[in-house]
Amino acid sequence: PPKAGQAFDAYARLLQLDQAEWLAAALLRSGTAVANLALALPHDPFAADTLPGLLRWVGPRHAATRLELAWAQDDLALTGIHGAYSSAPHHWNALARRTVAPQGTLAVLATARNEGLYLVEWLAHHRTLGIKRFFVYSNDNTDGSDALLHALAEAGAITRVDNQVAPRGTAQFQAYGHALGALPQILDSRWTLILDLDEFVCLDRSRFASLRDYMAWQEARPVDAVAFNWVVFGSSGETEWRDAPVTQRFVHRLPWTDHHIKTMVRTGQAMHARPHYPVFDPRQAVVTRNASGDVHEHKEEASWSMHPGEGNAWINHYMLKSAEEFIWKASRNRGDQPMMEMAEPTEMNIMFADLFLNQHTSPTMQRDCRIQADAGALASETGRLMLLPGVSQAMQQVKSIREQQAVRLRGMILNAPIFQQAGTLQNRLGKLVGA
Repeated sequence: PPKAGQAFDAYARLLQLDQAEWLAAALLRSGTAVANLALALPHDPFAADTLPGLLRWVGPRHAATRLELAWAQDDLALTGIHGAYSSAPHHWNALARRTVAPQGTLAVLATARNEGLYLVEWLAHHRTLGIKRFFVYSNDNTDGSDALLHALAEAGAITRVDNQVAPRGTAQFQAYGHALGALPQILDSRWTLILDLDEFVCLDRSRFASLRDYMAWQEARPVDAVAFNWVVFGSSGETEWRDAPVTQRFVHRLPWTDHHIKTMVRTGQAMHARPHYPVFDPRQAVVTRNASGDVHEHKEEASWSMHPGEGNAWINHYMLKSAEEFIWKASRNRGDQPMMEMAEPTEMNIMFADLFLNQHTSPTMQRDCRIQADAGALASETGRLMLLPGVSQAMQQVKSIREQQAVRLRGMILNAPIFQQAGTLQNRLGKLVGA
């Protein structure tokens, strides 16, 4: 009965940590115990679905190419994001996940909406670093990238998760909550790197041949997470999209290392994540290091590094691209914001628009071509991906849809009064693309 289940959950929360750890490990050895827990708490998603799913996977460890995250799981978006457990089964599930012994080293967790133009290059780049497992959550694509994601998943290059986001839901939080709180397959990798599709991890190639080598160096000391600082790249004077790699088109960066970080985390240790950093149980003693191997120092906000640096590893962040691509991106909502089908470019973030215009012709931008040391390997890996069944055809469809959307975007700019009002940021951006 529901009341009995609620009483059981309240009592179970009183267990000492060592008792809860023993129980969590025992659950993964007993299908009967997991089934009984589901019967006792049928409305608790961790008792009814997540723990049974973990138990089914942990034996055979079956791989998956396509998964679906339905609206019914929307509450995963915020469950645990503040470092608190919603129920005893939620806590036991987190503890049980920590007991799983990974058989692989590295995985990438990413969200992608309308990123078809950039997906193959981004994937190829990180494969050249030695990463083979990619969990890509995607939702509400209008650029043709669904077919591209499908082809890559069918070929085993990625695991695609269809992230069905309810109106006003947050795609990114929902994806991270599911991946780090409910998805069993990601536990087969010891480390998970949480990235966006405009972020490219880079290594000091004079020291490290692969990301696996780099993480082995980091693991020589106690470490549970590694924080990489951004290097923010600008437009390099480009006004329109052209069919060439992002890493070749944009070679000028802001002349400082950004304080923001993105993080690689021991997969089983994280209970959730925010866009820049993982969320841990506050009772856990965890060590986060920066890319140079020193302890990551920050104030209240863990996403903001007190001592940003580019030693050994960093992230090239291609957040601006060309003027046309910047305006196009401004017509989409951000992944950590409530879902909208389409936002007008008139509603663009003024701070980012000002940043774009200031850097576009700034003489202080610095040329940085370090990533191009891997250009040959990137071209080879891109070629291999393009030969996978259906990938080339899907990519052509993405480019065709992009051309149609570019025409529509120019029409929107021409018809929006704020783009015609002299002196506005929108007007200056519109002039760059000839609209």
